[in-house]
Amino acid sequence: MTATLGTIGAEGVGLIIALIAFIQWRKSNGAKSVCWMALVASMLLSGPILGWLGLLTQVTVFGVGLVTAGLIVSGLLFYHEVIKGRGLDYIRSPLVSVVLGLCLMSVGGAITGAAQHATNGIIQVVHKSSTIGGGR
Repeated sequence: MTATLGTIGAEGVGLIIALIAFIQWRKSNGAKSVCWMALVASMLLSGPILGWLGLLTQVTVFGVGLVTAGLIVSGLLFYHEVIKGRGLDYIRSPLVSVVLGLCLMSVGGAITGAAQHATNGIIQVVHKSSTIGGGR
């Protein structure tokens, strides 16, 4: 049985990238490329990971979602540590990259779901008004 890149899927590619990032992380002293690979790998592996986390993705503190707060905090840390290159840490920077990837995909999925729900509501309103006004 031969497995090509097309049959592996997003999770398989994410695991390969995560493995490469882990090997490079162990050999280097916290390079920027490790953080970028950790970000991409966590985005590709966000489906199973967020599935394991379950209800933790829906926790709110003072009306603000935990994932939203995690997105803001990890985004700011990622910007300062990885993009600007200020204080790249051996442990914290890859961990922040993983949290940012998971939060991006979780919040992005919520926004996409809300947009789809709003679009479906508008389509139903237009459909009802066209049938009331004599539409066929």
